[in-house]
Amino acid sequence: MPGERMPRLRWLPAVGVAAYLAGTLLQVAAPSASPWDATLIGAGIAVLLASYPDGRVRYVWAAAAAILMIGLCAALPVAPGLLISPWWNPVILVLSAILVVGALTRYARSLDTEDRERVRWAALGALVTFGGMGTLLVMSARMHPPGIGSLGPAGAAAAAVFVFAFAACLIVGLVAPRLLPVDSILWWLIALGLAAAALGGVAAVIDPYGSGWSTAAVAVLALPVVASSAWLATGIVYRGRRSPRASGERFQRRLEATGRAEAAPAVLVASIAESLRAAGVAFDVGGVVSAETGRLRGDEEQVPIAFNGSVLGELRIAPRPGETALTRRDRAVVTELARRAAPALHDAATVTELQHTRDRLIRAREEERRELRRELHDDLSPALAGVALAADGLVRSLPQGADRQAASALLADAKDAAARARELAYGLRPAVLDDRGLLAAIRDRVGADSRVEIHAASLPDSLPAAVELAALRIVQEAVTNARRHADASRIAVHIGGKDGAMRIRVEDDGVGMPALPSPGMGLRSIKDRAEELGGSARIAVGSRGGTLVEASLPLGAP
Repeated sequence: MPGERMPRLRWLPAVGVAAYLAGTLLQVAAPSASPWDATLIGAGIAVLLASYPDGRVRYVWAAAAAILMIGLCAALPVAPGLLISPWWNPVILVLSAILVVGALTRYARSLDTEDRERVRWAALGALVTFGGMGTLLVMSARMHPPGIGSLGPAGAAAAAVFVFAFAACLIVGLVAPRLLPVDSILWWLIALGLAAAALGGVAAVIDPYGSGWSTAAVAVLALPVVASSAWLATGIVYRGRRSPRASGERFQRRLEATGRAEAAPAVLVASIAESLRAAGVAFDVGGVVSAETGRLRGDEEQVPIAFNGSVLGELRIAPRPGETALTRRDRAVVTELARRAAPALHDAATVTELQHTRDRLIRAREEERRELRRELHDDLSPALAGVALAADGLVRSLPQGADRQAASALLADAKDAAARARELAYGLRPAVLDDRGLLAAIRDRVGADSRVEIHAASLPDSLPAAVELAALRIVQEAVTNARRHADASRIAVHIGGKDGAMRIRVEDDGVGMPALPSPGMGLRSIKDRAEELGGSARIAVGSRGGTLVEASLPLGAP
């Protein structure tokens, strides 16, 4: 039966904690009074393994194992001889193993992030209790008689602390799981425990009689053993995920390797996704996605990033698969990365704003040029032509003399002004762009060559002046390069509008790009023309082995 259909009994884990705590108190107060301590401890552990921390027993087989274990433990007060039966320990071990498998499966598949943190508190308590008691048993093994009692009052006090640590951690996990950073405590406990066990084992093997060689061996092996223990603890607790400091340093190196401030959003998003193994990460600026990776599921956590009191943007982070929220450690990693990224993001925002300002200026300049050319061509040139025509008529009607000479001078000046107006109009923008449109301009400039094929699709009726001019120049540069350097028999030009941008594609079947293109090939010019409008361009090897030039020009201002 799926666990989600089984009832959630919030009080059930508390009952398990109470039973375990009562059995422990009874065992400490009266160790050999009755089997009730074993009954309460065994039943409590069965309930806890089956239902901690959310009170839902999710698997029928785990419920059956818990009920059977509780029943066997409940029989102890009336049949205390069961404890010494040859089958008792194997049966209890098998049932406990089944319940442990159920608890691990529930942790991996069903629990949310907060409940997982509660389970890690239980794991911390179990580690302290069993690890501490095991240490005391090892310490007392060589004493006469062997046993924790031989360690005196200090050993008894330590044993009491270790025994009650499990119950205390269970209670903290239920009541206040965010009281302390449980993952950090677990990491330190595991790392120190592994290091101490390894070094103690080395000392016992090398120098079992305490002659002094063990000290030297421990001193030599201490550093590599501690480093290995820390690495293992990271793998156990964090499954190999980097610490906040290591994540921040890796982000810094990657950002410095790009050498570009505007790459900061993409590097930040990639670093967070890698460090947290998040399902998806996005960085939004003013509601617009600046960088994104992975898949956002709608349950993202939002983290604003500020610099000098100004909000730069907002991170949206989808937790890694299996988690429903970011853990304390995840938030520490994000905070560290955001702290390191804030200055670079501020610089990137400044660079982006400058680029947008330049783009707006260029677009405004080209619109003004188009309007000025129209006025020169449509208004001033006809007016000057009319003045010239009137002056010509005046010259024809006047007799020889001073007046006729003045009229002739007026005619010459009018013709000269009209010619200059035409030159100014043609110099501002190619006339064919405004007279017949972009496609006709491209055909006029490059279409006379029989090797050139021009294909157009989905071009808007009205295009920004700057985009028209940049598109024409990019196509001219690309086709000119193919004619001069590629030895191409076919040059295909594709131009169209898609997703709010003009897409340009020029591909030839020539010899391809040289390993080191010469400065005069116009490739830098193509990229500059696209980037100054907020677009992009790339030059690569085409599908036929020749050169491919692709450019994207936004149709709207950023």
